[in-house]
Amino acid sequence: MQIITKVDPAFWWAVARACPYATFFHTPLWQDLALGTFPDYRDATIGAVLPSGVRVVLPLLSVRRFGPWHDLHSSAALCYGGPIADGPLTDAEQRQIYRAACRWRTLRLQLTSNPLTNGIDPPGFSAQADYTHILRLEADFATTFGGFSKNHQTHYRRGLRKGVQVRVVSSLEAYRSYYQVYQDTLRRWQTQDKPLAGWEEPWRRFAVGASLAQQHPDALKLWVAEVDGTLIAGVWVFYWNGHAVYWHGATLEDYFDWYPSIVIQTEVIRDAIARGYTHYDFNPSGNLAGVTEFKRRFGAEQHPVIRWTYGDAKFRLVRSTRERLNTALGRSSVARST
Repeated sequence: MQIITKVDPAFWWAVARACPYATFFHTPLWQDLALGTFPDYRDATIGAVLPSGVRVVLPLLSVRRFGPWHDLHSSAALCYGGPIADGPLTDAEQRQIYRAACRWRTLRLQLTSNPLTNGIDPPGFSAQADYTHILRLEADFATTFGGFSKNHQTHYRRGLRKGVQVRVVSSLEAYRSYYQVYQDTLRRWQTQDKPLAGWEEPWRRFAVGASLAQQHPDALKLWVAEVDGTLIAGVWVFYWNGHAVYWHGATLEDYFDWYPSIVIQTEVIRDAIARGYTHYDFNPSGNLAGVTEFKRRFGAEQHPVIRWTYGDAKFRLVRSTRERLNTALGRSSVARST
């Protein structure tokens, strides 16, 4: 097996297009979105060419560095990762690729499994169970809509009667308007006495996303719901192969009674069916019961997702050393200021 430590974008694109279980999160676009948002991140993706000629890509993002060592994510923002290939990939070959990723420079590697394929248990990794909800799209919208709960069907029709309109937007100004709705959502979460736990997203991610969406309009779409010209909700959806995935959403609190989230999700699903997509993935819900129930009522089924973590003794040593150093520097700073 030939391991490639610097993956050419053309190589990556070719594998992502040929792999039937590759998701948007396995494409260079998702990596570009992360690198454009956080300038201190680094691409650490590796590839391989097997003796059979099959090409493999393991998306990796270096998110933190300690001297020559680094922490890796697969993929960015801990969305679906793991290897993709343009042909058969054996368990033994997968293990060899994981060993190449966990070389001496790797302090920790966090990897989220891909629900579209049966990957192996990465050697030396610990596991934490999670899940996503995926709606299998029927050939016609009426059949899929018939699988919605009665409440979702009723609220969809009620939202339309109250004037909710849905469309795709692509301008930077529209993304900025959506970001303001997102800020209102964050405010609401903060008033519920619950920590945000990393849910905040910087404006730069959406600015970079707007640019990528204009270059790749079939792969990234920001859907918005409006009433009388006012943007009241939105969802950011990514597309690859037959898999559409809902990644981000926000709604103005004052418009909950218009049911924009249900209306917009329904129209996204209608469009995905018309474009020949076979799966609509609602993404993991962070173990939030209300969010999980909202997704389930679209007829989506629960699929297991595993959060894998590799971390060797070097990671624990470097982390503890850094913590002690930060504590010592903090104490020195206090001593100098008194």
